Amino acid sequence: YTDGSCLSPSDPLLSRGAWAVVSAVGLAHPSRAAQRASGSQTIGRAELMAVVWFIGANGDFYACTDCLYLQQRLELLRHSPMPRQAMERTSGDVWKLA
Repeated sequence: YTDGSCLSPSDPLLSRGAWAVVSAVGLAHPSRAAQRASGSQTIGRAELMAVVWFIGANGDFYACTDCLYLQQRLELLRHSPMPRQAMERTSGDVWKLA
């Protein structure tokens, strides 16, 4: 499971984004990762950073996210490259890792 969040996202001086990943495999010892989002502090960037971390994990897996935009964009990436204009936006540096 992946998730991202942001405290005070509408205030650029106060906003703080973070992401987390939790594995449901081996419920006795679930694996976890969490970190403060780098760069622009937005909910979308934090959500994306969680998925990018998950993509870099070893093995076969299914990712679950509650971010519909992210689900839709990742589904499009399965069939075509990322549009150039998306790579030039605020989170373009993270999309390049996806």
